[in-house]
Amino acid sequence: MKNKGLFIIFIILFILSASAAGIGYYEHTKKEPTVPNNNNSKDGKITYKYYLEDLEVEQMPTNEKILDDLGNETDKYKYKFSKFQCTDSTIVGQFDEEEWKFVPNEEKESICNLFFVNSTYEVTLTITNGKADDNNPKYIEREKDGEFVIIPSEGYKFESTQCSDDKTATWNEQNNTLTINAIMKNVACKVIFSIKELKMDVTVVNGKGTTTETAKYGESVEAIVEPNEGFQTPTINCTNNQAAEFKDNKLIISKLTDNTKCTLTFVAKPTKKYSIKIDTLPDTITIVKGSKENSVEEGKTGSFTLKGQDSIKPKIECSVQPSNEDNSNGEYTYTFLNVTKDITCKVTATE
Repeated sequence: MKNKGLFIIFIILFILSASAAGIGYYEHTKKEPTVPNNNNSKDGKITYKYYLEDLEVEQMPTNEKILDDLGNETDKYKYKFSKFQCTDSTIVGQFDEEEWKFVPNEEKESICNLFFVNSTYEVTLTITNGKADDNNPKYIEREKDGEFVIIPSEGYKFESTQCSDDKTATWNEQNNTLTINAIMKNVACKVIFSIKELKMDVTVVNGKGTTTETAKYGESVEAIVEPNEGFQTPTINCTNNQAAEFKDNKLIISKLTDNTKCTLTFVAKPTKKYSIKIDTLPDTITIVKGSKENSVEEGKTGSFTLKGQDSIKPKIECSVQPSNEDNSNGEYTYTFLNVTKDITCKVTATE
């Protein structure tokens, strides 16, 4: 009986122990499970972060290829791998464009930042008084120079340009090309052309009025000129196909379209001569000065001198009466001022 009582007590103690163990296990299973490390750092793997144009993005930029104007795929990627930075400096590697992934030299606990950039950038031009060539590129490869042909409106010239982010652009007037160096982001440029300020250089030969006059493209320009005495209607020669006329002592270009140099040469007036002719001359009268037919330039003075024998005195009748008669020592001088026509004289002798 005593052994049977001990056995029952042992059974009771075993049941209590088992119950306590079950309760302990149940409480243990109620604890929160361990959350895996999202950075995989405890697994000895690299955690990657991605940046596009220095801005963090959630996913790595894709290996999308650029389409041409016809929608066909080219061999150029829309994005380019730029650089990497890892917290563990011993990690190095390279970017495989075919597989489009970063290949490190080893896998170990670290954070690596992968940087991507656009492979091309858009250039937007806003033009005042000009027009961009239709064949200009719209996109320029990263770090390449962009060249754009711009045709100014007629009569206009390049004045200034202003680009975003203080980007510098240069203008080549010889081939009408705007160049933007080393493009590394989208660029917008404002290009301004202003109307040309032109000049007319005037050189006067045989006259007065050498000067320089200015005018805007398409406007009229004129200079006051006048001939020297004895000169008249000029010849005119202007450079750059500029047509000029002389009117009322003014040199005039009605529409100035280019810088020009005009040479205006006044021409000497043709010399016109008249005769003072003695038709009849008695034997008793001698011509002392002059001749039976004297030549005189228009507007000038003509004269002749006569002398009679012994007491003979000359007497004249002319188509134009002489302006002056002078008697000195028996010699008679007849003067005609401002001769403008032929003059005929008849001489007779008187006592």
